[in-house]
Amino acid sequence: MFSTSFAEENIDEKWCTDYFSEVQRNVEADLRNAMFGDIKHISDNDVLPPRMAQLCVWNADSVIEKLPIIRKWFDEVDTPWMINIIDIHRRCSYFVCDDEYHQKEIGRIFDICFEAGVAKTPVSYLRKEIIKKIYFNTKPGGEKMIELGFIHGRFQLFHNDHLNYALLAKEQCKKLIVGITSPENASLIREEVDPHRSEAASNPFTYYERYNMVKLALLGAGVKREDFEIVPYPIERPEILYNYVPLSATSFFTIYDKWGYEKLNRLKSLGYGTVVLFDDREKKMCSTEIRHKIFNGTDWKDMVPNSVYEYIIEKCKVNI
Repeated sequence: MFSTSFAEENIDEKWCTDYFSEVQRNVEADLRNAMFGDIKHISDNDVLPPRMAQLCVWNADSVIEKLPIIRKWFDEVDTPWMINIIDIHRRCSYFVCDDEYHQKEIGRIFDICFEAGVAKTPVSYLRKEIIKKIYFNTKPGGEKMIELGFIHGRFQLFHNDHLNYALLAKEQCKKLIVGITSPENASLIREEVDPHRSEAASNPFTYYERYNMVKLALLGAGVKREDFEIVPYPIERPEILYNYVPLSATSFFTIYDKWGYEKLNRLKSLGYGTVVLFDDREKKMCSTEIRHKIFNGTDWKDMVPNSVYEYIIEKCKVNI
């Protein structure tokens, strides 16, 4: 899947738009082959239709405009079908499905509504992530939802990929705890697996400021206040973590590096249930890069939720 952010590569946004728009034009020039060349057969699944295609484009609008002709192509398929259109620019997916039964089941799992056979998701999904989400939320005879889940991170600062992480976890649990690691001076505790995280320059925001970023971002994304809690989570001191998050909670992970695997093993050893949402996936955004942009006076507004941007500009007095 194409990255939705190019901050780590320092690639100009205009270049990204021009490049991926050109790629999309080439895809649309032979749209039928592009779509039917990536159809997968879905078996042993009552939620998804038997045939599922996937397209990854810069802007989904022009593909959605072509749905009348696309539907004619799929009329030749004798089974229900679905298309996952990944919109790189908007960081979301558009699910296209005309079968009412599958619309209802997909809508129930993803909390979305279909209009004229199309539903937009708040975050982008790869096909394998769609299947994984359905697996975690369904079982024979009914729906399965984890009662209490939690995520954690330093969130120095809370950016769009952090929000996507939180929303993916929240979709799989009734209540979500967000743990903010290194709630005190992180430079006091050094982690050999990731020494950079304990440097003072890597931790300009206070616990209180990060608490407000998380709260504002989740509320802005439509998560009800009663459905989440925010707590300190000193991952550097595993022997006291049970004071902040009960062992009955399930920890959701996104793993990008050795530190991610270290945390996973650490929490497993403490007795927490764990779910890896994805691992070894390319990291799309980096808080360090965003902090550098702030320091250098370059644009970073689109890399964080709007509420977080406004909060940092108006309230935070940091030396980045």
